[in-house]
Amino acid sequence: MKTTHRKSRDKLREAIVKSSENLDATHEAFELSRSFSAASKGVVTDIIVMCQRLVGAEKALSPVRFDEFCRDQKLSKRSSLFRKCKTVGNNGRRLFEHSYYLPARLDALAECAGLEEDRLEDLIKKGRIHRFITDAELKKVIQSVQPPPLHKKRRKNE
Repeated sequence: MKTTHRKSRDKLREAIVKSSENLDATHEAFELSRSFSAASKGVVTDIIVMCQRLVGAEKALSPVRFDEFCRDQKLSKRSSLFRKCKTVGNNGRRLFEHSYYLPARLDALAECAGLEEDRLEDLIKKGRIHRFITDAELKKVIQSVQPPPLHKKRRKNE
């Protein structure tokens, strides 16, 4: 009788531990989701933080929880928005250093994140990249300093 009671008690403990682990993971996903949404206010540093949280969530959560996190944010992992967020998030530390001079738009931050550090710094010092630069102007600036691609994409008709 004691053995059966002990086994059922052990099973109950295991179930409690598993449910608390799931609860912790759910709580962590909820907190990341809440902070991710709160960071997208339109200030450069907030956008960078939002993107860093996305990268951090991908590392911290299991693939299933990360998929839930993305669904909660209405963010498809196949979207350009997701790719831009990851680019900015992975380069967040160096973008923070120049955040005062960078435009507060995700597209522009992703373009700037693609530049080498010394080029970005040089363009900021020369005033070619600034807070009020338009997307079209930024593309022209980046095209002027980046080498052309090694090969052109072929059209399907050719």
